[in-house]
Amino acid sequence: SILGEDETESLVGRYRYEYEVASMLGDDAYHATSAVDYRASKEMRMAATIYVADVNEENAGAILNEYTQAYPPDDRDLLMSWSGRHWRKDDTTAKLPAPVSGHILLEAN
Repeated sequence: SILGEDETESLVGRYRYEYEVASMLGDDAYHATSAVDYRASKEMRMAATIYVADVNEENAGAILNEYTQAYPPDDRDLLMSWSGRHWRKDDTTAKLPAPVSGHILLEAN
C-alpha cells in the first residue's frame, strides 16, 4: 500500500474517467463521484460497484457493514435470500442465468 498499515491518514485523490478504462478499489476504500451536468454535451457517465462474496450466515453481518450503495438495501434477510443464487462452493450447478433470445438489446456492428 502507499500508506503503511500503521498510518491512520487516508490517501485522497481524484481520477478522471477515461473511455474503455475501469478503476478498481480495494477493501475499506471510500469512493464517490462528482456532480457533472452532461446535458450540453448529451453524454452520460455510468459507474458500477461490484461486490464478490460467498454470502453465508457467518459473514452476512460483515458484508452488510461494508455496504456503500443504496441498492440493494442494507437488509440481512434479503441478502441471505440471495445467498447461493449465482455461485455455491459446494454446488457447481449454481450459475448466472444464461442469456436467452432477445436478451441482448444492442449488438455491435
